Amino acid sequence: MMKKVGKQVREKAFVFLALSLCSVFLMTGCGSNDTSQEQNGEEAEVHSEADDVQALLYENSEAGFRVYETSNWEFKKETGNESVNVTFENDQAKAIITVVSTNKQLEEIKKELKTALKKSTIIEETEHYLAFQSDRKESIRSDIYIDQRENGTSIITFMVPAEDFDANQEKMEELKRHIEWF
Repeated sequence: MMKKVGKQVREKAFVFLALSLCSVFLMTGCGSNDTSQEQNGEEAEVHSEADDVQALLYENSEAGFRVYETSNWEFKKETGNESVNVTFENDQAKAIITVVSTNKQLEEIKKELKTALKKSTIIEETEHYLAFQSDRKESIRSDIYIDQRENGTSIITFMVPAEDFDANQEKMEELKRHIEWF
């Protein structure tokens, strides 16, 4: 019984951490900052197979994913102890890849995300996707992709000023295509 309660507490903490990160980024906006970039020992490795050489932007073997270099995107930081939160930025947008070990169903996770959305309008929702826009003077558009994987639940969050969404949509899709799950 105690083991089950502890697991539920950890799962709620993971989802709370992911929601907190989304909230912080919504409050601070998506502009680039001048803070120094944290380095990861696994960053900037080169993956080569025969004649095909593709540079890695980031890799995390424990979370089971890697991100290959993509034009205009930079690795910024990795946070988290039991969950992984990795931030990437380009000129106008931020992307956060979160991997949470949870047994919650996708609908339950989306419900918790929507509960945390204060002063926001939901633009679109599907089984694995949620898009919303903050109702602020400097409105932020957020697109969240949620998938359950073998090693946990992956949440990919893109945030961009609403007025710059169309100009950045292809860049966000390109980054998504450069994420490899294993």
